[in-house]
Amino acid sequence: MSAPGEVKNRHQEFGLILVRCIVVVFTFLVVSGVGILVNIPPGIAGILAGLVGFGLIVGALFDVVHVSCPRCGYNANLLRNTGSFKCPECSYDMYIYDGNIKPADINEKQVTWQS
Repeated sequence: MSAPGEVKNRHQEFGLILVRCIVVVFTFLVVSGVGILVNIPPGIAGILAGLVGFGLIVGALFDVVHVSCPRCGYNANLLRNTGSFKCPECSYDMYIYDGNIKPADINEKQVTWQS
């Protein structure tokens, strides 16, 4: 069983890619539909939809990062900005956010991403 935010296999990662594509297409349709309702010309609504979709793709929407536990070296694939994560091997509590692995205990040093 995987921990919250952990991507255990390629099938889960593929599912995240599909969800990302569905969100981008849905955003295109919503922004274009709002443009039609507000009476914005289709060209401008299309440009706005493209900019919003580009922002979603470039952003960290369901982005998977590779992390290793600083204590035991357990390798895990996690969603970026997962938050709290407990290593299944050594039960080390860490906080994953903003490109860093931060220990749950403030007295311990911070560890950067292991790519």
